[in-house]
Amino acid sequence: MAPHLEGRVVAVDWPRSGLTPPVDIRGMGIRKFALEWLDSVVEAIGAPVRIVGSSAGGYLALLDALARPANVDRVVQVGSFPGLSSATPFIFRLLATPLVGRLMLGQQPKDAEANRKQVFPNLVPDASCLPVDVLEADLAATALPALRGAHTTSAAH
Repeated sequence: MAPHLEGRVVAVDWPRSGLTPPVDIRGMGIRKFALEWLDSVVEAIGAPVRIVGSSAGGYLALLDALARPANVDRVVQVGSFPGLSSATPFIFRLLATPLVGRLMLGQQPKDAEANRKQVFPNLVPDASCLPVDVLEADLAATALPALRGAHTTSAAH
C-alpha cells in the first residue's frame, strides 16, 4: 500500500509483528505501551501524522488518535476492528487469549489451500476469491517468531 500513498511514508511493525525483539510490558499493559511506542514514532517523524493501520495495527492507530488527537491528522484502518468487544469475531477473541491463542496458532494450516479452508472463512465473505499468493503470505507471516510469553510483545524502535 505504501507506494500508493502521497508524501513521506514510514512503515513500522506493530507489537507482535515482523522480526522485532521482545519488549516486557508487565505493569504497563498493551494500551499504555502502544501509546508510548506510537508517541516515540510520532516524535521521530513529526506531528501531525496520518496513520494507516492494518489488522491490530489499526486498533493501535485508533487508540493513539483518540488519546492524542493533535498528533494524528487521519487514521485509516485496514482489516481491523475498533477493539476486542463482543462485536469482534469470536475467533479473534480466542486468538487474543494467551494460552488458547498460542495453541490455536500451533494448529495453523501447512499449505495455501488448507489456509483458505480453515482460516479465511472466518475473515472474508468468500475465501475462494483470494489469490494463492495472499494465502501463502499469510502462512509466511504466521511462521515468524511468536511471542515468548504472555507478558512480552514485539515492537520496532
